[in-house]
Amino acid sequence: MSITGARKPARGRPKIGATPVNVRLPPDDLAALDQWIAAQPEPRPTRPEAIRRVLAERLGQG
Repeated sequence: MSITGARKPARGRPKIGATPVNVRLPPDDLAALDQWIAAQPEPRPTRPEAIRRVLAERLGQG
């Protein structure tokens, strides 16, 4: 706690109840993902959001 007694906000991204997954993509796959993103309407998804959307569509959850 600080001298004033106020709590500092937590640092970093807030927890959202999800497990982070780090993925390495070959250049061709990354280019295909970027093409998919470019074909989406504005506002276009970020790469992480695009991966979540494609995965949800493929798994029948979207």
